[in-house]
Amino acid sequence: TVFDVTRLQDGARVSVSEGSVQVDAGSARTVLNPGDSVVSGLRGLERGSVAPEDVDSWREGRLSWNDERMTVVAQDLGRALNRPVTVAPGLADRRFSGSLTTTAPTADQKSRLELLLGVTITEAGEGWRLDLELPEILRLEYKPEVEHRDGGTEHVCDPDNPKRAP
Repeated sequence: TVFDVTRLQDGARVSVSEGSVQVDAGSARTVLNPGDSVVSGLRGLERGSVAPEDVDSWREGRLSWNDERMTVVAQDLGRALNRPVTVAPGLADRRFSGSLTTTAPTADQKSRLELLLGVTITEAGEGWRLDLELPEILRLEYKPEVEHRDGGTEHVCDPDNPKRAP
């Protein structure tokens, strides 16, 4: 049996590449087979999947995720980059799938991660903080085109939104 156990801030992740592993967490229990993973934490057991060849890819400087919560991604990045990585609250439950190498220079990692994760990264003491990438606009108004029964059309403001731009 070949598997990987990763300690997380509020629990652990177990991933299996060969054989099977039984995971017990309080009253919850599950059996993992090749390609299965589970995060055990405050939310109980969250099952997931992983490519068996990616289970220990961190040893070669490559991290891979499949529909993983951003809080877990940040913890993996922190371990690999040897710096604390935190996540803005609005981003914590966002899911991410993808992979990256961690062997590039730190200066390059920041810009690569921003593009890959769709976030902005700000310096936070000795570490980084992953923040939501905000659009360059703060408000968008639209006027849908309405087609009347007689064939005529007009653009109207959203009748359910009383706010109007000056």
